[in-house]
Amino acid sequence: MARKSVYALWYQLMGISFAEDFHNIPEASRFGGFDFGAFEAWAEQTYNPQRLTLRSFSLAAHLAGSDADGFDLWFRWYDEFLDSRRV
Repeated sequence: MARKSVYALWYQLMGISFAEDFHNIPEASRFGGFDFGAFEAWAEQTYNPQRLTLRSFSLAAHLAGSDADGFDLWFRWYDEFLDSRRV
């Protein structure tokens, strides 16, 4: 049964990242060129004033109150981050 899960999203993306590392995919060609490091730094600076030791996925679940709501929140942050980079 399909369900929203920010943790499952994290596992999926980390699997893709591992495969890209394993196959020596050039940085510029990875996952559509998305800069996860910059996104993590942005999410921490923007939504983690308490400096909790959480990555964006766990932070989204924590702030949203559930794994499923964290999924939606993480993607809202993703959209905000992309918009902030276009300006």
